[in-house]
Amino acid sequence: MVFLRLNAMALVGMSAAGKTMDDEERKRIVATIVGGGAPVLQRYANGSGTAFELSTNLVTARG
Repeated sequence: MVFLRLNAMALVGMSAAGKTMDDEERKRIVATIVGGGAPVLQRYANGSGTAFELSTNLVTARG
């Protein structure tokens, strides 16, 4: 949950809209993001952390 809060704080803080907000409004927006993301994050809870599968499609070409 900590990284969700940290990422939300970074997102709000670096956004153009976030730069125009006062501290209370930024805190409210971060709380809204964390509150909405927490149920989703809980689906991937694995003991004391989170675990989910990642995959990548990689294509290379030679010409």
